[in-house]
Amino acid sequence: MLNIVESLFSLARFEGVPFLLIRPKDISGPEIYSGDFDLLIKPESLDCFLLCVMEVCSKNSFNFCIRRRKKEKINLNIYLGSGEEFIDFDLWTELDVKDSGFPRGTFISWSDLESSGLIINDSGRFFLDNNFSAMYYMSHLYSKRKNINDHSVKRRIDYYRNLDGLSSFSHSLLWNVNNKSMQKANREMSSLGLFSHSRIV
Repeated sequence: MLNIVESLFSLARFEGVPFLLIRPKDISGPEIYSGDFDLLIKPESLDCFLLCVMEVCSKNSFNFCIRRRKKEKINLNIYLGSGEEFIDFDLWTELDVKDSGFPRGTFISWSDLESSGLIINDSGRFFLDNNFSAMYYMSHLYSKRKNINDHSVKRRIDYYRNLDGLSSFSHSLLWNVNNKSMQKANREMSSLGLFSHSRIV
C-alpha cells in the first residue's frame, strides 16, 4: 500500500502533470493513514492526474473514491484491498486563503504562483518556494483554527523552522506561533499581490 503513493506520483510526473505537496506528509506507515495528502495541481492537468489514479489503482486492484466538494477541491480516497484502511488526498487547483479581513473566496492561482517564481520546477518535480511555503502554512493554521499543540502541527512547524531561505520576518513568526503571528503571515502574503477573488453566487 505504501508503494501506491510513490507509484501514483511517479506516473503523474512521467505523464508531465505539474503538481506539488502543499504541506509535507510522510509516505510511510502508520503516518500515511492519518491526515491527508494536500496536493496543488495545475488546473488544466487535473483530468490527467485522475487518469493516473485510475491506471495505478487498476493495475494494483485497489478501490478508490472521488468526491468533488467544490470547484477547486476534490477528495480522493484509495482503499487498501477489502479492508477499511485508506489513504486520503485533497486535490486542489488553487490555494485558498481565509481571513475575516479578506473577501470571501480569496485564493492564489497556480499561474500567479508560477509567474512570480514561487513554484520551483526541479526536473519535473514541483515545489513551493520555502519562504512562501512557510507563510502559507502559518496562514493555514490561522484559517483552519488549528491547535498549535497538536503533535502533527508541532512537527510541521519544526519542519518549516529548519527550511533554507526563510526571511527574518518568517523566521520570527515561526518561533512565536500564535493567533497574531498567524494573521501576520496572511497579511504578508496579501502584500505579494497574488490574491484573486472568486465570484460568490
